[in-house]
Amino acid sequence: MKMKKARFLLATLVCAVVAMGVGYAWWTDSIGVTETAAAGNMEVIFVDGSNTNGTSAYVDATITKTDDKTYTCSFTNLYPGAKARVDLKAINSGTIPVKFNNAAITVTGSSDLRDNIDAQVCYCKLDTAGDVVVGSEGGTELVLLKNLQDAINGEADLKALEFATGEYLALGSPTDDDSSILLQVKDNAPDGIENETLTFDLELNWKQFNE
Repeated sequence: MKMKKARFLLATLVCAVVAMGVGYAWWTDSIGVTETAAAGNMEVIFVDGSNTNGTSAYVDATITKTDDKTYTCSFTNLYPGAKARVDLKAINSGTIPVKFNNAAITVTGSSDLRDNIDAQVCYCKLDTAGDVVVGSEGGTELVLLKNLQDAINGEADLKALEFATGEYLALGSPTDDDSSILLQVKDNAPDGIENETLTFDLELNWKQFNE
């Protein structure tokens, strides 16, 4: 009789241990959660569609997209009083919102030419449909071209704009020919500049929206 009770207790204990093991296994499986954090992708590139609308007669303006980050603009046949306009757009093609960080401009050409050209940049934000976002328009003062980089980088309103995926920064409003990158030769510039070529590279740099 005692032997039967011992066997019964042993069997009960084994069943209990097995049950505990099964229960523990189920419990641990149920709380074992695997989390995957996907890093956001920051990518802003220039898009095709640049133009030189509003450029003065006889001035030959050429715009070349060097790469997704840089445009090279060249101007020949410049003369006193001539104007050249350039419209460019960059799109946030990444997965996270971004803000403008700074611009890098490299100017090449004779010192006579560089010292006699004023420049100005107007800008606005476009939504994913390509429409101007109300209140986003702004622009720099008219400054010497060699000072344009500092003028752009000093635009607090531009740096405050946030661009979600699919939104654009337009350097030049599509609704206004006067809004663009404007180059204007001084009226009293020497006649010798007519045979000179001016070239500048424009690169835009970006940062995450929360930086």
